[in-house]
Amino acid sequence: MWYPSMEAKDPNLWYEMGRMVCATCPVWEACLASGSDERWGMWGGLTPKERKKPSESHGKWTDYRRGCRCGRCWIAHEEQMLGEPIDLDLLPDKMAPEYADPSEHLFNIL
Repeated sequence: MWYPSMEAKDPNLWYEMGRMVCATCPVWEACLASGSDERWGMWGGLTPKERKKPSESHGKWTDYRRGCRCGRCWIAHEEQMLGEPIDLDLLPDKMAPEYADPSEHLFNIL
């Protein structure tokens, strides 16, 4: 979920599953700091592209994590963190074979 396979046609499908876990994670700041120099994978709920440049939009929790501290982004982040964490039992089994299309699992979680 945090590292899409190199063969993935659309890595964003993989990242969306990871983002669902990261959305309410209480240690996102430490995770984001740990991955600040990483070129691969999702860290703190942000993809490599999102970590590279500051947010250009406003009003989403991911914009707050990208560094925007406007009121709209702060409120969106606070509201997101109040949400229920995802049930980890719904996530794919790491011992199971890799799926060609992760959306099969993503829609089962939603």
